Amino acid sequence: MTDQPAGAGLRDRIRRAICEASGFAWDDDGLEPDECGEHADAVLAVLPAPADRAVVLREAAAVARDEAAHLHDDMGQKAAAGARLVADRLSRMAEEAQQGDTAGERR
Repeated sequence: MTDQPAGAGLRDRIRRAICEASGFAWDDDGLEPDECGEHADAVLAVLPAPADRAVVLREAAAVARDEAAHLHDDMGQKAAAGARLVADRLSRMAEEAQQGDTAGERR
């Protein structure tokens, strides 16, 4: 089995959609017209880079911590507890995502 880049699955889905929209049957044998792969590459070229899940989760955790601080100042410790729990959970999810990315690099 060969290692495929992370975007390979997306490219295959785009290629299949283009083939089917063009009237060609898809049968996973890779015999669709070459243009389908070329069009899929063109679509991928204009898509933005995928977001780093761990970074996004860390940013969300920071927002939740800020909100917890505001709630604490405005309404007290109990009001802030829920936002702190959310921040902690988002931080754990970020760590899990980072570990998953690192494991994927080692494959």
